[in-house]
Amino acid sequence: MYRLVWQNQAIPSAAEFVLDGNLEELDRLTALAAQFCRENSLGEGAGFDLSLALEELFVNAVRHGGCLGMKDAVQVQMRLLDDGVLVEFADRGVPFDPSLVPAPDLTASLRDRPAGGFGLHLVRQFMTDFAYRRSGDWNRITMRRPLPGAAGKPYVAPDE
Repeated sequence: MYRLVWQNQAIPSAAEFVLDGNLEELDRLTALAAQFCRENSLGEGAGFDLSLALEELFVNAVRHGGCLGMKDAVQVQMRLLDDGVLVEFADRGVPFDPSLVPAPDLTASLRDRPAGGFGLHLVRQFMTDFAYRRSGDWNRITMRRPLPGAAGKPYVAPDE
């Protein structure tokens, strides 16, 4: 499922889509993110960052979060704001707060570094307002990709 929400007749302001819990959905995920960026005239940098963040969260949910083989395992919402793109990534995996994962020690040698955590570290470098909450059976991550020249204000999620 892919749904565009139109702010006016020419530019979609939001997109929503649902993915099954298998890695074959990665191509569809990147295509839908690219479509949203293209239809909103976002630059290549924003498109790359959004795709990378969504891919990282999706692969983690499938490989480590218990979403493998699950129908409608992930929901993605992207909304164009005045100062950036707001993303909500939700998965039905086991409860896991990625904001609690410590940053990797980038000064340690590769031999001494534990595996994992680098993808989330990258995501947190270019996505702002990274926040997690558990809502029913869903892990919900909200984050924002600021756009160049926009005066960014922290996004505050509405109370449920």
